[in-house]
Amino acid sequence: MVLFKTDSRKDIRLNGALFHVETKRIRSDGSLCESDLGTYITGGIYLEKEEPFRFYLSEDPQMKDIRIFDSHEDSKSGKHVFSTTSLEEGVYYGRTDHDDEIKEYVVSKGGIVLTGQPENTNITFTEIAAPKGYYIDKKPYTVNVGSDHSLERIENYRTNIAIILPDTGIQG
Repeated sequence: MVLFKTDSRKDIRLNGALFHVETKRIRSDGSLCESDLGTYITGGIYLEKEEPFRFYLSEDPQMKDIRIFDSHEDSKSGKHVFSTTSLEEGVYYGRTDHDDEIKEYVVSKGGIVLTGQPENTNITFTEIAAPKGYYIDKKPYTVNVGSDHSLERIENYRTNIAIILPDTGIQG
């Protein structure tokens, strides 16, 4: 999923939107399979835990040449978080000091990349924080994974929602 604000001159990819992501699909036996995937940030990496943590990040799956980040307490949720939207597009590997498992993170500007989702999975994105300078879109957005196991570009993301253009104060 990639979020765009489209105007007459260019497309603007929206980094920094926080979404709660859930999936639903019907299995072949007719049973419902639901998953709460947690919180994601467009164009970056977002992690949250109950306790302070240190996050180790590398472009190497063997975790060579790591960068180390300390979490901070989020004043709204009271949880400890690490988030960044300043990474270049690409694949990254990371782990926390509380977990030995190395996880893969795919950073796509303006996007959330969910890998391994089966065909006909409904994915619901509920925005919980808007990018700086934009209003939050409280209406959940549901998309379906197609036969090619990918999602389409989402244009005009904030349809019928007021937008404040960054650094202008103009409402549209």
